[in-house]
Amino acid sequence: MMPLQLILVCLSLAGITVAQLNVDRSEIRSTSFTVTWDDSSGGPFQIEVVENGVGTDPIDNTVPGGAAVTQPLVVNMATDPVGAIKANTGYNIYVYDESDASNVIRGDFGPLTTAPQAPTNVQITNVQSTQLDVNWDHTNNGVQVLTEYRVLYQTGGTTSHQSTADATASSLTITGLTANTDYSVTVIGWKDSEIFTDESNPPALVATFSKPTSVTLSPSSSSSIDVTWDAPVISGGGSATIAGYKISWTPPHNSGVKTVTGTATSDQITGLNGNTAYSVTVAAMSSASGVGALSDSKSAATGIAKPTALTTGDSTSSTIDVTWSAPSGGNAVAITGYELTWTPATGGGSMVATTDGSTPTTISGLNSNTEYTIRIAASSGSGNGDMSDPETGTTAPPAPDAPSITNIRSNQFLVTWTHSAAGATTKYRVDYSLSSDGSGGGSQETSDATTSLLIDTNLDANTEYSVTVVAFVSDTTESDASAATMATTAPPAPAIASVTDVRSNQFLVTWTHSAAGATTKYRVDYSPTSGGGGGGSQETSDATTSLLIDTNLDANTEYSVTVVAFVSDTTESDASAATMATTAPPAPAIASVTNIRSNQFLVTWTHSAAGATTKYRVDYSLSSDGSGGGSQETLDATATSLLINTNLDANTGYSVTVVAFVSSTTESDASGATMATTVFAPPTITSATSSSSSTIDVTWTSPPVGGGANSIDGYTVSWSTGSESPSTQNVDASPFTIPSLNPNTEYSISVLARSVAGDGDKSDSTGTTENHARSKKRPASSTKQSSSKRVSTRSDQQSFDFKKQCFYCGYSCMFDERHPDRNKFEEVRTKSSGIYYVTLALCQSRDDELAKTVQARLLSAHDLVTAEARYHVPCRTRFENPAQYSTPGRTTSSEKMTLFNVACKIMEDGMDLYTFAEFHSMMQELGDDVYSLKMTQIK
Repeated sequence: MMPLQLILVCLSLAGITVAQLNVDRSEIRSTSFTVTWDDSSGGPFQIEVVENGVGTDPIDNTVPGGAAVTQPLVVNMATDPVGAIKANTGYNIYVYDESDASNVIRGDFGPLTTAPQAPTNVQITNVQSTQLDVNWDHTNNGVQVLTEYRVLYQTGGTTSHQSTADATASSLTITGLTANTDYSVTVIGWKDSEIFTDESNPPALVATFSKPTSVTLSPSSSSSIDVTWDAPVISGGGSATIAGYKISWTPPHNSGVKTVTGTATSDQITGLNGNTAYSVTVAAMSSASGVGALSDSKSAATGIAKPTALTTGDSTSSTIDVTWSAPSGGNAVAITGYELTWTPATGGGSMVATTDGSTPTTISGLNSNTEYTIRIAASSGSGNGDMSDPETGTTAPPAPDAPSITNIRSNQFLVTWTHSAAGATTKYRVDYSLSSDGSGGGSQETSDATTSLLIDTNLDANTEYSVTVVAFVSDTTESDASAATMATTAPPAPAIASVTDVRSNQFLVTWTHSAAGATTKYRVDYSPTSGGGGGGSQETSDATTSLLIDTNLDANTEYSVTVVAFVSDTTESDASAATMATTAPPAPAIASVTNIRSNQFLVTWTHSAAGATTKYRVDYSLSSDGSGGGSQETLDATATSLLINTNLDANTGYSVTVVAFVSSTTESDASGATMATTVFAPPTITSATSSSSSTIDVTWTSPPVGGGANSIDGYTVSWSTGSESPSTQNVDASPFTIPSLNPNTEYSISVLARSVAGDGDKSDSTGTTENHARSKKRPASSTKQSSSKRVSTRSDQQSFDFKKQCFYCGYSCMFDERHPDRNKFEEVRTKSSGIYYVTLALCQSRDDELAKTVQARLLSAHDLVTAEARYHVPCRTRFENPAQYSTPGRTTSSEKMTLFNVACKIMEDGMDLYTFAEFHSMMQELGDDVYSLKMTQIK
């Protein structure tokens, strides 16, 4: 909707004359106001009321026209609006003449602010014949600030009011009233004659009756109170008559108010809490529901409520246990106890007993097999409270007869009895305790009404027990106990002390027995714990307390073992507690001890029970006295060989055995021992110098004696240029001059000590230098050094890089990512530990220089997978099949190409320059058959 100013401007510009209406408002209240204007056109009219700050969404109201011009049209926005008016809110008012096709605003008024909310919670107190007090709640925080409150009181169509001194008051005493008169009382907030709040709602109704007198309270039960009173005196004043009474009580349980219709002056308050004090008032009421003055307050307490949840529990032939819950309600009087009453269903008088209130309580002195009706009430110093709801309970039948005891053993006996009321019994319980003091023992129950039971729990041997029997009618109703019968258990069972000397097909059982003096023999019973067949029994010939079990046993099997003592051929004790014994698996068998060096050897074995084995242990000790040595274990049961390489001395004899494990604590017998004697450690070469163009003088020191198993029989000196098979010479002692050598040539030299145990480990190789230095760098295997030792054997493998070098040839085994087209040979990262043992075995069988070098490398790693070892596939193929690549004839082009590519790779990795002759020599060091020098130049 356009604002008025904009519409008027538009109309003026269009040359239209607008006749304005005179709009006014009056009686501005909380939720209403009145709008008036002069009707000069006849209407109809539309009023729009727009809330300030809320936009243009109006409250519409349409009224008809047609009134005289001199008579204003009046619209009360409390009774006619489409929308609701809110208290304490600003509004703008617009009037439209709908008879005008232009539908322009003819008048407006604003802003207008409504009055605050009406007072609330109006209460009438202190009613008297001519006055009363009025109280209310109100917050005077509106835009329209109130100046006072007015209490309006109406009777017979006449409304009067009395005002407060200002707007801060929240109560007012109204005086000058007429006795015995009905009044309707409301409160409004007042600013002026034009602005005031709505009236409080609903109106408070009051009658100016005087107060009832002589109010009397009489508790009639735990939940009710009888009330009586005298009617107010009616004299003079108004015409209101008493039409009933309003009874109020506190605490306000069950609403706290009750209206009594009529002129009766007594009534009963019900639905109250038990044992609770109440304050009660009475006021007269008129036919117009006006409430008069309150009587004086009177107080009284309800009686004690009835106990709840009365329940019968366990019973015997002469007793019934009962439980209950205390009465609900307050504590106006203290409960001092309870009174129980029970009556037999068969007739006869009731019996009464008191109790202090502890629950459960046992009612005793009853007849057997009889039903009783039971009730209970709480007691106080002033009497008993309400009786509980009845509950029934039945005593048990009479006790069984004294039992008889047979089949007595050290931990059991059979109890048998008779019972005159067996037909009414569902089950029996046998109780047994030490006859000496009533302690120990226990109880066992039958599953039905059978009259015998084997007692076999919680019994001590050679002990006297007092045994009684009880009959049950239900799970909670039992008879008195029978007369007791004494029973003495037999002597105790033996106790297994140990199961030792466990082998694959035997074990030794040993036991103790406190009653051995009365025993004639023993029997050992054993059976597989897994079920099935097997096992058996063996007996001693006398009262000895151990027995070797050696029949019908399976290896690697768990047996449950017990021992029984015999007093005679037909009388035996209880079985001992079972002891578990697991026979060991069969022992492994050592197949061989190979790869014997000065500080290691390889043990290989077979085992018929490998499937049940978790791991193996190899034990080795000095064969001379069993000392020294040690043990090494496999990781699991898949390995049937183990390289022993810790705590070994050179030149020492060892006794080697293998044990299989079923678990961490159960191991087989040891295999038969195999002897293994380590060889001598390598001698130490002290010098290797060229004494002429064709000789080298070699000196060395002897290796340590070690364990002294053997003496040195001599030495073997080996030398080679590397491109030919080594030459050897057996000598007795150092020094030795190597003859017939080529001039200006480098040799690899080694020395080993010989004994009856075999050749010892070779010393580190040394070499001589050439007479002139190379101008270009060559591979490490062919570089000459001036009077220095040449690195090539096991002691130097600690720096070998398994991640970058082929452990067969020793050269680079890294993938060339810069030149992938040059990777003509295959590189493999080790994925299985199997290659380790296979290669070690091949080293032993080949027993050449390359094999010893590879063996030294492997022994420095032990675990190729963890070391991430790499190798060339052609190198592995040549190493595992040496005969194939050393047979006469021409080498295939693929084999030559492989050696050519390996040499190229070495040259590229080193980033060095080589002459064709140097490159060709390097290929010859890598293999036996290579391209010719001319073909190399072409390639």
